[in-house]
Amino acid sequence: MNVWVRPPDSLTIPKGTGCRLKKALYGTKQAGRCWWEHLRSKLKELGFRKSAYNASVYFNIKNGTVTWIHVDDGIVIVQDKEDLNALKNGLNKSFTIKWKPGVTNIIGVEVKREDKGFALTQKKLIDSVIAANWDGKKLNAMPLPDKCDVSTTPPDGTIIEQKLFLSIIGSLSYVANGTRPNISFAVNLLARHAQAPASHHWAMLQHLLGYLQNTRDQFLQLFPNNKDIIVASDASREGSFCIQLAGTWRLYTAVKLLGA
Repeated sequence: MNVWVRPPDSLTIPKGTGCRLKKALYGTKQAGRCWWEHLRSKLKELGFRKSAYNASVYFNIKNGTVTWIHVDDGIVIVQDKEDLNALKNGLNKSFTIKWKPGVTNIIGVEVKREDKGFALTQKKLIDSVIAANWDGKKLNAMPLPDKCDVSTTPPDGTIIEQKLFLSIIGSLSYVANGTRPNISFAVNLLARHAQAPASHHWAMLQHLLGYLQNTRDQFLQLFPNNKDIIVASDASREGSFCIQLAGTWRLYTAVKLLGA
């Protein structure tokens, strides 16, 4: 990718010409894409392919190595130590990387290894959202009240500050997608009214925060086993999908939530 910049006033260049960056300059709009293309090309040289579903995931079919990248942070899963050393040597030729054994935290998700698997939680993020925005009135056993008023017209004419509402919904969306799928429906429902949140939407949001405070110690368990995994999707393979474990549908993910 070629990135062109406007020359500074003190630099005299021929009319009709410009300045092309030799390397991506931090802060430019194209910097992120330049970094991604550079990293992708190096991983491709090492035998990795990008996942068709998630652009952050790369896998090597030959040895089963999987790597997940988020900006300049990531996780590598290998079956053999020699494969890990080969990946290290290959990447270290182009990048300066700090390699750490095991995973304790990744982009705000705390990872704890247990005897049978892993426990994932976002307690710190939940606590920070609650401390800054919860009114502290009531702890709740369900994400939403029994009778939800989802109308767009505020009954008392009060409109809530949109910026604050969007900020909270954004944080809760990250929690729902990360470790708390049990609040996904509530977050998605509230996100539909983010353009013009009213007082009753704010009350529903406070109810959800009261539920999170009451269940802040809940976490997502990932325990491996030998049971079959069955995945069902629509024809496009880009919409909603379900995962079936041992004959029971365990997880439902909707693209609409990701875009909420």
